[in-house]
Amino acid sequence: MRGSLLLALAFTLACASAPVDRSAPTTISTTRISGGAQSGQTAITTTTVSPTATVDVAAPLAKTWVALRAVYDSLGIPVSTVDESQHLMGNTGIKVRRTLGKTPLMRLLDCGHAQGGPNAETYEVFFAVATQLRPTADGARTLASTSLQAQARPVSFAGEYVACTTTGGLESRIADLLKQLAQG
Repeated sequence: MRGSLLLALAFTLACASAPVDRSAPTTISTTRISGGAQSGQTAITTTTVSPTATVDVAAPLAKTWVALRAVYDSLGIPVSTVDESQHLMGNTGIKVRRTLGKTPLMRLLDCGHAQGGPNAETYEVFFAVATQLRPTADGARTLASTSLQAQARPVSFAGEYVACTTTGGLESRIADLLKQLAQG
């Protein structure tokens, strides 16, 4: 236990003293330290969440907002979060296996690999996806920012959650459909 605490302290100090580049895209890192004196092992796992994907839609905010609901419906994402004042729409608690709508999860997420292949194909995946719209200064266009976070766990045996990273596939599909519906 003491070794784990010292390791955590050293990691925290290293991170706190690292310089920050304010011009780089924002990423979120999650660090998990497990193990201890009883197991004789300590493991450090770091997961990085990609920055939000933003697309410029050649349509005003009101038209893009209406199109966004149709985009989520067509992708098989049930909308559970709608904040009209912030122009935010999405779902913060989707639980799926193998596919999202008609799309295999392994095209959308990388949750690592196990003995049977990609975890996104065999694990139960929990994810949150949301898109926020902002008008441009002239009001003629809309910026649509989509973010996705996910984790997965095995269904056939006990196991901990593993972090998933996005392939960019879902964000791209949302952007493409949004442009098609709002601009068309």
